[in-house]
Amino acid sequence: MDLKTYRSSTMAGALAEVKKELGPDAVILRTRSFKSGGLLGFGGNSIVEITAAKDSPAAGTYTPRRRPAAPASSRPPIRERQTLTPNSPVGVDATPDAGHVLDRQVAAAADRATRRAAPVTQVALRPATADAHASLEAELASIKGLISQVLQTTRRTAVRVDGADAMAHWAQGGSDPLFDLYNRLIEHELPQPIVDELVVEVRDELSVGELADAAIVRETLLRRLSARIRVVGPCEPVGNGPIVEALIGPTGVGKTTTIAKLAATQKLRYGRSVGLITADTYRIAAVEQLRTYAGIIGVPLEVVLTPTEMDEARARLSSCDVVFVDTPGRSPRDAARLDQLAAFLATAKPSRTHLALSANSGPSVLRSAADRFGGAGADCLLLTKLDEAGGLGVIGHAAEATGLPLSYVTTGQEVPDHIEPAKPERLARLVLDGEINA
Repeated sequence: MDLKTYRSSTMAGALAEVKKELGPDAVILRTRSFKSGGLLGFGGNSIVEITAAKDSPAAGTYTPRRRPAAPASSRPPIRERQTLTPNSPVGVDATPDAGHVLDRQVAAAADRATRRAAPVTQVALRPATADAHASLEAELASIKGLISQVLQTTRRTAVRVDGADAMAHWAQGGSDPLFDLYNRLIEHELPQPIVDELVVEVRDELSVGELADAAIVRETLLRRLSARIRVVGPCEPVGNGPIVEALIGPTGVGKTTTIAKLAATQKLRYGRSVGLITADTYRIAAVEQLRTYAGIIGVPLEVVLTPTEMDEARARLSSCDVVFVDTPGRSPRDAARLDQLAAFLATAKPSRTHLALSANSGPSVLRSAADRFGGAGADCLLLTKLDEAGGLGVIGHAAEATGLPLSYVTTGQEVPDHIEPAKPERLARLVLDGEINA
């Protein structure tokens, strides 16, 4: 393919240039928006850039090559230039080798006619091995997916962002901050339906003049996004017993480290008496890790093997203000172990149960875990490892997959610093800016 790049102040203008030069069958490979000119990022003009290509001839089609010119040694020698005199015969050409030039012109015309009439041979190109075939199929599927995503983004942008009023404004050379934020949310992997709805809400709320103000658009989008993020506040004590908070979730999501962070926060920052219970006896390392944390923080730790021992441990820690219960990680597909987990929780009688999920998991993994652990009675979602997430739009994916309000998020390994209560405004900024320290 012969790639070409087109720029315009609007998406419609750039698409028109592509269609004008490459035709309606052009393939759009990439779109982006950026600022040009201005001073220190202010006052510049918005530019929309499209990279496109015109379809190349079909793969595997053989076209005969043009025959090479004859070697110089086989060509007739050029005669010296003749000079006409009054006695020269009429009709004699005074130019050098006129007959040979005519012969070459006739031969070239015949060659063109032959090439036009030559049959086209179709050559089937096939991978030599099954592995090569599978690799080729995977590569083609990836390319198709990328092109489909670009085309889908372009189409959605034209329909939802470049509305009639906005299109008229941008055509006059105005800025397009809503378009920029739309692309940023997509880049940060917020679910497409949520992005579409947010953009429509912001566009419908603001006037054309307000849509040109980047600060107003950002503030409105953040407000709309934060309104969609459900959170739950701190757990309040009920009766005379301690607050009991349990963590459940798949293996490897960081439950043990998260419990240490929660315990340290309650003990060191709020001065509350804290107790720890772990039922994660399937991993010796997990017990020793939590025992080490308990010693550093200065809190008691109970290790239980059965639901009966859970009841006894809970009674021994009844004088504590807060008790955190660590449960063994379970595979979402291990139904028998999930039943054992439910038995432990029934005995622990937690005031609140957090479903801990890792932010570096894909949407399908989040959805599967939410479905499997739903029977354990989770009340809220605790999202770990935000610092390892590919895009912070996973916050939206996790909330959508579980249907649970967020309680806490963890942003690193340090105890107790890298944990914070879920706040809608803070989470909305994380999703939009894509940076933990934003």
